[in-house]
Amino acid sequence: MKIVNLINVIGINVVQVGFNTRSKRGFIYAAGSMYVKEYFKPEAKAAMVEMTRYLRESFKETLDDLEWMDEPTKDKALKKLHKMKQYLAYPDEFLNKDLIDGFYQGVEMKENDFLGNVLRFDL
Repeated sequence: MKIVNLINVIGINVVQVGFNTRSKRGFIYAAGSMYVKEYFKPEAKAAMVEMTRYLRESFKETLDDLEWMDEPTKDKALKKLHKMKQYLAYPDEFLNKDLIDGFYQGVEMKENDFLGNVLRFDL
């Protein structure tokens, strides 16, 4: 089932609901994907990723140049730097239509049965 159809079948505006139902875990992927496609430009995310890459490189250079820090401590700091994960803007999976649609495959939504839809959709 396509994301837009899934939301239209229940006959409500997801933004109006504000995710105040038990189905919020499920709708978050559909709504998140739709929001990202509408309001985020891939170039903006790429620029942010590039900027954080420069920040990491600069931090590494700063660590390398520190005179007051002993080598074992620097090594630990560098290991932490390399282990750090970055989460910027949105997960790339939100742009994968097949992945998002596949998440909702087999979900049974019925028109004019909001409560039933919420209960059936409780992932």
